[in-house]
Amino acid sequence: MQVSVEVTGGLERRLTVELPWTAFEERETKELKNLQKRAKIPGFRPGKAPLDVVRRNSQDLRHSVVFELMRENMWPAIEKINNDTNQSKLNLASAPRYEMPMIESGQPIKLIYVFEVFPTIEVKDLNGMEVTQLTATLNDADIDQTIEKLRQQLREWQDVTRAAQNDDRVIIDFEGFIDDQPFNGNAAKHFSLELGSKRMIPGFEDALIGVKPGDERTIDVTFPADYHATDLAGKAAKFKIHVHNVQEAKLPEIDAKFASNFGITDGTVEGLRKELHEGMARELDIALRNKLKQATFDKLLELNQFDVPNALLAQEIEQMRQQMESNFRTKIDKSKAPALFAANAKRRVMLGLLLNEIVKQHDIKANADRVKTLIEQRASAFEKPEEMVKMYFSNKHLMEEMESLSIEEQVVEKLLANAKVVEKASTFSEVMQGQ
Repeated sequence: MQVSVEVTGGLERRLTVELPWTAFEERETKELKNLQKRAKIPGFRPGKAPLDVVRRNSQDLRHSVVFELMRENMWPAIEKINNDTNQSKLNLASAPRYEMPMIESGQPIKLIYVFEVFPTIEVKDLNGMEVTQLTATLNDADIDQTIEKLRQQLREWQDVTRAAQNDDRVIIDFEGFIDDQPFNGNAAKHFSLELGSKRMIPGFEDALIGVKPGDERTIDVTFPADYHATDLAGKAAKFKIHVHNVQEAKLPEIDAKFASNFGITDGTVEGLRKELHEGMARELDIALRNKLKQATFDKLLELNQFDVPNALLAQEIEQMRQQMESNFRTKIDKSKAPALFAANAKRRVMLGLLLNEIVKQHDIKANADRVKTLIEQRASAFEKPEEMVKMYFSNKHLMEEMESLSIEEQVVEKLLANAKVVEKASTFSEVMQGQ
């Protein structure tokens, strides 16, 4: 077996394995004899047809023999390359593509495999680089804002006859058209919409300010260019709307009855504020850790740029497409997915490869105590935290998530050991935005 490797561009490699003609001939003869035993060819008794006749009546046999030889010889060939100290190691990042060789009697058979390899990564650390660490303190005003949000959750809606204002709720029927044609998801009956919630596409809610019960209105809007349903993105639409009701919100008083709605043991507002403080402090701690991790990874990516395997990029794009379809319950054209997700997908793949390399270099493993702390912190958000802890430890998927988090935390600590961490004061609401 003679083996050679050619770099065909980027991370793509072309592996050629040359076998003597006898290797092919012997395998073909063996397969022909097996086929001969059961071949039914006109003019010959079963199993008695000459091999040449069997060969002429088995057009696909040679391709089958070549495929088997390719399958059998690929890994031995890669192992041979990887054991050669004069050759670069081949660490496959994609399934190989076979190229059917020319078959000429008496000539060596050249088996050709085309695949991508993982990049060789020499991680540059954050030596002296500035990494911003946000700091924030939870205060009474933050708890007041949260209580106000809880009041909004318990608000009651009352019908009014006046014109609709921002923060009112309208109950409407709507039917949308693009170029006078209906589209998927274009209509709804008795649809409840809070004006100012930005639940609908830009311009839709604004156009309903001032409507009254019984009104009929036609509005013109344009779907955003980055709208998740790509068949609607950037298109102008017309909506016909009938208004059933206009409603205003009535907020509850902040008292013992209000506190009891949230399972407060002592049924007091003070008890509610104490429990909110505990939960918000926990969420703030998690968010600050996440922000620091993100800032650290951003700097890591700044320093370490490299080619990524197209196969891994394609897998990540497809995963992101499926996730968005699931989240938004819509269909996304596969042909348009690369334009939507390629940049973020490349970032994810690069970061994953970098983290794997750092974990390998420092032999980082999931720390049992750290995993337990992460689980207990998250379980404390529930009414019966001890039951949640048991659930985590009994669920393989959840445990893998926590183990991955513990490894990421250790990677961040390794990276920040050589960085210059600069604290920046922030607020609870700023830190929690988008969390």
